Amino acid sequence: MRIAPSLLTGALLVGSLHFSGCGLFGMAVDAAKKNTVNMDRWQVRKIQIGLREGTSICPRRPVQLAVYADAKHKKRDKAKKFETWKGDPASANRIGKMGFEEFEISATGGQLDAATGIFVPNPDMLATAATGFDMKAAYKREKIEPAALTYAPTYDCITFAGMPGMQGQMGEMGPMGNSGASGAGGDSARGGGDGGSGTGGGLAGNGGDGGPGPNLVAYATMVKTPHHEKLVLLKITGDGEDTVLFDPATPIVLSAAGGAGGSGGTGGPGGSGGGGGSGNPGGRGGVGGPGGQGGNGGNGGPGGTLQLVYDAAFPELASAIRLDVAGGPAGGPGSPGQGGSAGSAGSALGEGAQPGTGGTAGTDGTGGLAGQPGPDGRAVAEPGDVSSVFAALPDGVTRP
Repeated sequence: MRIAPSLLTGALLVGSLHFSGCGLFGMAVDAAKKNTVNMDRWQVRKIQIGLREGTSICPRRPVQLAVYADAKHKKRDKAKKFETWKGDPASANRIGKMGFEEFEISATGGQLDAATGIFVPNPDMLATAATGFDMKAAYKREKIEPAALTYAPTYDCITFAGMPGMQGQMGEMGPMGNSGASGAGGDSARGGGDGGSGTGGGLAGNGGDGGPGPNLVAYATMVKTPHHEKLVLLKITGDGEDTVLFDPATPIVLSAAGGAGGSGGTGGPGGSGGGGGSGNPGGRGGVGGPGGQGGNGGNGGPGGTLQLVYDAAFPELASAIRLDVAGGPAGGPGSPGQGGSAGSAGSALGEGAQPGTGGTAGTDGTGGLAGQPGPDGRAVAEPGDVSSVFAALPDGVTRP
């Protein structure tokens, strides 16, 4: 089993921005341009560049850049400060804000969507450890001094490395029962037919078992960069490969845990009882069908194997990395299917006729059973010589 590096670090999936992608919002952006400030009316005198949220860039967390402008109205004695819009490109409020199209924006150390200001840092942490991230903005309409800023990388978003086994699939919902047939109609002299009973809901599918955790071997040492006196450099090999940097003052979890079992599916709802037919008297409503049984949860996957070899010169590394080879959690039981609704009473026809009686609702089904948690895997941490593993480091990154 090979695991892509971008999937090994959970921090990639957790960020302050929750966008479905960059460069995919052209139509939304174009449609919203009319809401931005008309800069034809303003003379910009100075611009600054910064981050929309926070004051640092972590290599595995996207950020949005912001441009700020001091401007003077071309016809009125009025000065104002403007800024670019913020947030999700598909829904951001642009009223009173500048559009990013007013500027030429560039950035090093990652990929920038100039139309939205969204910057996705290079996930290769060693690539930017020494250089950091350079940001620059120039105003297109007038020749004023560009704004530039350099951000040192920080690693506060790196709290997890490795990867658990695959999660089991959720069980499918049971099929719905069939509704009962409506009773036949009578007339003012004949009673209406009784409604038919609904059929029971179907049994739900069971959740899938979680996958086994991966087999990983990791190596750790301390390094120094132009921006940080001491960082942990962790290289992961085996069923997946990745390299991460993090602050030793904030321990991280290195995981080869088993995958979670999938939840059981919901039982199928019972079919509705059929309505009683109209007549003298009206027909009786049908009984709703019983709900189906919920599916059983899947079993958690077994934990994998994890070997950590840390630089013997830095024994504190043993407590900076917490090893996790726990078995995967059990899948939850499927919910019972809801009983079918009662059939309606048949209406009365003719003088003095009595309506029928309503049916009764079906009973709910029973829930499924929870799965079993997976067994724990095996983990070991031991000091060793890691010189050969970290023999080739980029310029500016050195071992103390």
